[in-house]
Amino acid sequence: MNYAVIAAGEGARLAGEGISDPKPLVPIQGKPMLVRLLDRMVAENAEVISIIINPRMPEVRMILRVWQKSHPEVELRVCEQVTLSSMHSLSVMSEIIPKGKFVLTTVDTLFQPEEFHSFVQDWEQSDVGADNALFGVTSFVDDEKPLWINIAGDGCISEFADEGPRPFVSGGIYALNTETAFPVLKTCIASGQSRMRNFQRALLADGLRIRAFEFSKIMDIDHAADIWKAEDWLSEGDRTLLVYRAAEFSPNSEQKDAAILNAVGIRLAHQGIRVRAVSETDLRVEHFKAVSRVFNMGRRQKTLLLLGQQMQCNPELRVVNPPSGVQITAQSRSTTLELLDAAGVKVPRFWAYEPADDDLFQCEPELQQLLPGWVKGMHLSGVSAHDVEYVKTPLEADSGVIRLASSNYVDIVVMRHIQGILLKVYCVLRPDGTIWMRWYAPDQADMKQPEADPSCLSSMAQQIACALNLRVFGFDAILDVDGNLNVIDVNDWPSFSKFRDEAASEIAKL
Repeated sequence: MNYAVIAAGEGARLAGEGISDPKPLVPIQGKPMLVRLLDRMVAENAEVISIIINPRMPEVRMILRVWQKSHPEVELRVCEQVTLSSMHSLSVMSEIIPKGKFVLTTVDTLFQPEEFHSFVQDWEQSDVGADNALFGVTSFVDDEKPLWINIAGDGCISEFADEGPRPFVSGGIYALNTETAFPVLKTCIASGQSRMRNFQRALLADGLRIRAFEFSKIMDIDHAADIWKAEDWLSEGDRTLLVYRAAEFSPNSEQKDAAILNAVGIRLAHQGIRVRAVSETDLRVEHFKAVSRVFNMGRRQKTLLLLGQQMQCNPELRVVNPPSGVQITAQSRSTTLELLDAAGVKVPRFWAYEPADDDLFQCEPELQQLLPGWVKGMHLSGVSAHDVEYVKTPLEADSGVIRLASSNYVDIVVMRHIQGILLKVYCVLRPDGTIWMRWYAPDQADMKQPEADPSCLSSMAQQIACALNLRVFGFDAILDVDGNLNVIDVNDWPSFSKFRDEAASEIAKL
């Protein structure tokens, strides 16, 4: 049997979600999708495999060369071109696909091997005169814009529709014959049409008999979340669980926060580690089945309690970051500052508001020495721009505290403002106890690494990790005019900004 693979897409959506691999090389079950598909075709007696790839992805070309050397029995025909759509990709490949029957898929089409085997056998045994094509269909729908399908009583496709629902959707697996399909394809291209679904409609309109073959489930990979869904579906055994942070704790940064976790997941997948992923908004006890490790960005009280309960039930369960550390840093700035201060980490002078206090802020002479400063609060419902306010006078400070207290903020502090350079520091505590660390000054136009003492920063990071029980964290510090570092905030799991790829590799080693 001859096969064809469309692998010319750029995978822009995946790249924006933290997946740096070219789409054909995204690993599923520890193997790049393209290699996984080629191996499956070899298992189904592949003679010639035609592939179109994107010339902007030299890594894909190299992988194909390596694969060809280990599979000399298969003829690999490769063309490189950027195309407008999958239909245009097929048109380019029509020049190299051998005449007769062939099976076509996109590179990100995922299925159970035994069902694909039955599909190929069905097509091999079908009567060319009776069946012009055989399309894989499924009742499983997990696509933003599926192509809906109706099937007539004889098992043939009777309708392709953009609007649903219909009983089935197109699965991206097509068994075609060059003699009947390519003339229709040429007509579509000549008339200026695009998209594979329009080619499918044209086949039907031209009177071709397209029989449907039902798969229990077919998936494709458009988003990072699809990778973890596929891993969970296709893999058996021990897993690592990724827990995304709820949107209310990532205002205007939800995609950036998710991207670092996705980048970690893809590195684990490259190592052959099975990955499951879920937002903390959907986290349930059943998600911990066959899970031995958890990378947690979640901050909800329910999330932390569930993680703690699972750790009690399963002493072997490893969680990064531990819920006790997240509980402190994400829900109590005052406790965070107190623990840092007790551990010898230099922090600005601060005052913690106690709801039971009746004294007005401006009546405390000692507290007035904190001005100008910052009123900062934490709320269990999430993070917002109203959590922090710069204040200069006692009246402003008192008003800020009262405003937060009346809005049910659970933790409020007034912190002395320190003049200096703001540093954003990112850290991963390695298994051997050393610290991976990067930092920069966001307020400096040249974004150069400021002249801070690395050994001092590293020592400070070690103290923070120990005091707050964190493995993956970031902190903000002020480098004052005397060269002293003052920690003003700690983030239990930052997005790691421009250091995301480096950080993801370090976190995956945990």
